[in-house]
Amino acid sequence: TSSFSQSIGHPKTQKMLLIIFLTAFYIFILQRVLPFELSSFIFLATTLHFFWKEGGWLKSIVISVVFPLLIGVIFTLFFKVFLPGGSLFHSLSS
Repeated sequence: TSSFSQSIGHPKTQKMLLIIFLTAFYIFILQRVLPFELSSFIFLATTLHFFWKEGGWLKSIVISVVFPLLIGVIFTLFFKVFLPGGSLFHSLSS
């Protein structure tokens, strides 16, 4: 086997390729069709599921819900910044 085949099959390489794929999917697909908070929830929940096993599902879901909502409120309502994909709170910022 070649060293390329060995490196592609290495668990660290597979994790790196997975995070590249998840990030690209988040940026180029999810943020174009969903509001920031929903796309970020999906991205965070998926990423934490794959990369933070010791955190447990409850912590992962809480983090995946709380942080995008918090960022949405702060940046949309207080800083009046447009978020990628829009925001669930955009109608409240007028």
